[in-house]
Amino acid sequence: MKKVVVVDYDPAWPAVFDRLRDYLRTDPDIAQAYGDLKKQLADQFPHDID
Repeated sequence: MKKVVVVDYDPAWPAVFDRLRDYLRTDPDIAQAYGDLKKQLADQFPHDID
């Protein structure tokens, strides 16, 4: 399933996502924990992407 997310544009957000991506790339354990958390929350709240 594909989703489209529409939000108000904030010029700071791309930098925030880049910093998160870069941080997760520095530590595989943290990246794994982040991925696990996202999966757990998706299972727990299947109809709420916020």
